[in-house]
Amino acid sequence: MEQTLRPNGERAQAAIAMLWVMLVLEIMNIAASALELNVLNRLVRGEDVDEATITSIDLVVGLMALLYLAGLITCAVLFIRWFRRAYFNLHLVAQSLENTEGWASGAWFVPFLNLVKPYQIMRELYTRTIKLVNSPITDTSFIGWWWGLWVINNIIGNVSGRLGMSADDLSEMVLSSELAIAAGIFAIPAAILAIVVVKRYAAMEQVLAALPRTTEPGAAELKPL
Repeated sequence: MEQTLRPNGERAQAAIAMLWVMLVLEIMNIAASALELNVLNRLVRGEDVDEATITSIDLVVGLMALLYLAGLITCAVLFIRWFRRAYFNLHLVAQSLENTEGWASGAWFVPFLNLVKPYQIMRELYTRTIKLVNSPITDTSFIGWWWGLWVINNIIGNVSGRLGMSADDLSEMVLSSELAIAAGIFAIPAAILAIVVVKRYAAMEQVLAALPRTTEPGAAELKPL
């Protein structure tokens, strides 16, 4: 029985657009953290900083944090929707995949497993689809670089956030700001590589959808997402 892949191009475009937004937000977040770090260092050196400046910086950092969180949640939703549909489509035409298509979304929310499983599924998406469409892509190391940078960014960001919430003195606040800047530095190339990952796979998926074929024996028959 011939299987028709579910449309995924619009989801890919939405994910890519939001990743660009997150790239801009990352730069803005670094700038806000740098402003905060400058004020904190002045306080550490014993310089006088007027209350209005401190209040303004706190407001900028707080608003930036809310904007970043809203963007991050939106980006995660759009990316995972695209990712799950892509793995769903692969299940329609390939057999003996390593995971059920539900793991393409569920794996992101399981502690510790989410450090490995999404990468494994993404790598499988690429390796299986490259063979199916005879893609000229021979080097998929960019997937590993994307994932490594993303994990490092998240680890540093989590440490920075926890330290910032529990900071008892200026030195801890300074360290929290420095870590926030470091996390952002890793996040920028991670976002760029994420765009590459989605764009390249979306191009292959279009080719896959256009190929005349009959589903491989053992391929799943699934309901559209």
